[in-house]
Amino acid sequence: MNYFQFIVQEIRYNLPYFYLDSNSASFIGKVLSYMNRTENYKLTSILWDIYRDDNLLNAICSSTYGNKILKNLKEYSNFSQKKYLKVKINFIKNYKK
Repeated sequence: MNYFQFIVQEIRYNLPYFYLDSNSASFIGKVLSYMNRTENYKLTSILWDIYRDDNLLNAICSSTYGNKILKNLKEYSNFSQKKYLKVKINFIKNYKK
């Protein structure tokens, strides 16, 4: 595993804690942008891992800067991932009511 892969793995596992400030959400956007330019196939796989993790999506949806993080994630998602994410977020929001 190279250094970049290590950073991406750490972001994925610690994403719920990145809501602490807007700089963290911005950092995630920059990493996703870099991955999109260099390793698109890995980015798609990582996004699916994030979207399928209910606890992670709950943490993002309830966080202060969660909308900014979701916007960054959606920007680099393919059509089916965006559709899947929309259904999951609607479910999470309706479940919390």
